[in-house]
Amino acid sequence: MLLTVFTPVYNRGALLRRAYESLCRQTDMDFEWLVVDDGSTDDTPAVIDRIVAEHSAPFAIRVVRTVNGGKHRAVNVGVKEACGEWFTILDSDDYLVDDAVAVMRGRLADVSPEDGIAGLVALRIHPDGKTVGTPVDFESRDLHHEQYRVVLGIEGDRAEVVATDVMRRYRFPEFPGEKFVREGPVWQQIGTDYLMRYTNDPIYVCDYQADGLTAKVALLHERNPMGAAWANAKALELGHMPLLKRVKLVAQWKRWTSRISDTRYITPLPRHVRRLLVFAPVVNLLRSLVRSDA
Repeated sequence: MLLTVFTPVYNRGALLRRAYESLCRQTDMDFEWLVVDDGSTDDTPAVIDRIVAEHSAPFAIRVVRTVNGGKHRAVNVGVKEACGEWFTILDSDDYLVDDAVAVMRGRLADVSPEDGIAGLVALRIHPDGKTVGTPVDFESRDLHHEQYRVVLGIEGDRAEVVATDVMRRYRFPEFPGEKFVREGPVWQQIGTDYLMRYTNDPIYVCDYQADGLTAKVALLHERNPMGAAWANAKALELGHMPLLKRVKLVAQWKRWTSRISDTRYITPLPRHVRRLLVFAPVVNLLRSLVRSDA
């Protein structure tokens, strides 16, 4: 059961080796490391070349180089190129705990999309060991995305491991001239169509950078309104959601779509949400109050 650990990288020469070294410490080496260099302009290509030249651990390394198009495009390339049965993303500024691969493979031993379970969702932790977002008080449960995120109210980034064949059916949208879309809607759609095995295993260490995508999400939405509108429309597909949050998302969607000149690239609202547009005066009022990074 080969696992593809996928790392999209852009100008992270100073941090990439730490991610690599965490892979070299794994107690289970049945994986490949697939790196897509998304058009880096710093010393990242040289760092990658040195790592490949020095590499002696049992796992294979494969490198693909592309023109800069954003993380979501790099992920689409990685999913296409992956050789593993399972696919997980390790960002270039983060790293795995030493038994992460062993835990993934153990948890996935009896998981199959054919049985309606598309993969595993485990915990991310900060370097000090604290859980990113909401702690989980159960060991393992098979749930849909909405049960986990909305009904149970669990927030925060998670470490997803998804069957590669499933990932290939849920590509990230690529909007012309834009280089950012949020990942959450893809995990949401997979977790709606399939169950996922949610666990309390801390396998992934997040070291959020001041210049990372998470820190810059508000600015990125401003620069990428088609992707932002897509993310809002997808979030509104969830059934269980407080009315005020739903209205807020509609207001944000209206804000982004007002900046899109080519209507072919406007992601429409779900049908059951469109009735909120009759409350246009309320939406417009909330629109003036909504922070762009909310």
